[in-house]
Amino acid sequence: NISIPNDIFESFDINFLRDLGYDQELLRVLDFKSLLGTGVSNTSALPGILLGFTTMVTQGGHVGLTWGFGVAAFFMQLISSCVAEICSEFPAAGGIYFAAACLAPKSCNKIFAWITGWSSFFAQASFTAAANYSLVKIVFSLIKVSGVVDSTSPMYNQHTLVGSVISQAFFFALMLLCALATCISVKNTTLINNFGTVFNFLLLVILAIMVPYKASLTPNGLNFSKAVTNFDSISSWNYVVAFMISFSSAARSFTSLDAPLHMSEETVNASAHCARSVKMSTAINFLSGIIISILIAVCLPSDGSLFEKPDVEPIVAFFLKIMDFPSAVALISLACLSIFLLGLANMASSARASYAYARDGVLPKSPLWKLVSSRTFSPYGSVVLLLIFGLLFGICAEILKQLDFILMFGAIAQLIAFAVAISMRLYAGNSFNPQNSNLGKKSMYIHSLCLLFIALMIPIWCLPHNLKKPYTAFQGFNYAPVLYSILMIIILVWYAIDARKWYNSP
Repeated sequence: NISIPNDIFESFDINFLRDLGYDQELLRVLDFKSLLGTGVSNTSALPGILLGFTTMVTQGGHVGLTWGFGVAAFFMQLISSCVAEICSEFPAAGGIYFAAACLAPKSCNKIFAWITGWSSFFAQASFTAAANYSLVKIVFSLIKVSGVVDSTSPMYNQHTLVGSVISQAFFFALMLLCALATCISVKNTTLINNFGTVFNFLLLVILAIMVPYKASLTPNGLNFSKAVTNFDSISSWNYVVAFMISFSSAARSFTSLDAPLHMSEETVNASAHCARSVKMSTAINFLSGIIISILIAVCLPSDGSLFEKPDVEPIVAFFLKIMDFPSAVALISLACLSIFLLGLANMASSARASYAYARDGVLPKSPLWKLVSSRTFSPYGSVVLLLIFGLLFGICAEILKQLDFILMFGAIAQLIAFAVAISMRLYAGNSFNPQNSNLGKKSMYIHSLCLLFIALMIPIWCLPHNLKKPYTAFQGFNYAPVLYSILMIIILVWYAIDARKWYNSP
């Protein structure tokens, strides 16, 4: 084996990026291990399951946690292979946005790049907001059940004006902290991501030991047969639809699977390392997600007690149900840190993607959002933009009192962006033959299967989660597809009227 110095790869990467039409503005210092840590942190299954726990349990019950997560994660693993193959030839921060423009027909590559870029941007702007808003709800639930404060006080009730203001202030503080942490150097950012990867692994080990042990001491005990056979959904939909809606948790866990691609302009030997890290990080979290979902399903009570207190998050009620209070508080606190690290990792990778969109003039006032720090080489302009959009998502979720609103919005937006890129790959056919991460003769079949999965799931995720509630009630309607449709209609009208005259695709 011949060892090639990194500076040779770095010189090649810079020249290759110049051939793609861009100058090297970010600092290229990441190796494969750092990139893999970034990928694993962005698609971490443990906080992803904690975020989507309510949807998985209400829609799919025990089966939603085991089979639902497993089936959806399998398809997301296939999608990661498709994305890795597509983008391996285009190691630019734009990721699927850049690849879609290059693979689309010359006559309409601008519109496909425009749709992919904006859909992906909306998804990425929601990722950190979803993690932090969920964190706020869990913390408020923990405060209420702790007995330290008066649980009837309006200060700790998010349905009151005072409670909403306090929760939004906490949410704003978390978003600001993520933004400030993203503005540090990329080396320090990857150190935080690597810490998050190790922390989530250790937390997984702790949960694998404590949750079954504590649950075995309760009257319900452990029930392995229910974990794989009991469809105790409380949804108003029929079994098939409810089971497919429960997929959203797994999909949300993996929607930022393209995060390593956005770090490609900071990676040495990007063409090989980025594609490998996309597939490996998804595979690692696929396996860890299967373990944690089965563990929770085995210990999950079937009596509906997790939903007795509407002001207490079901994931908090779950830990309190199966173990003593100090142990539950300790694990929930560790879970909160895991969720925060997920949001931080999401913002770091999303900032690079938004920088790429601004660099091509996709975003309004692009010169502001593509600014890069001369000291840390971080794209602080795009961080500010993500912070603004994240705060807006948090305000919308607080008005609607729906965490699922942000989760579903991100899943729908990102999978539509993936669908456009995969469609362009199918259009390119055999004329596209990447040297890295080539799926071989089965490539077209795998891409087609992934496209069918996305086409099936998007309409399912647009459905309201509870038919019993009237559509006029905020809590009874799924507003995620409504907001996404409105935003994309505005973007397409803007393109038709004005943007098509000056926007140049990558």
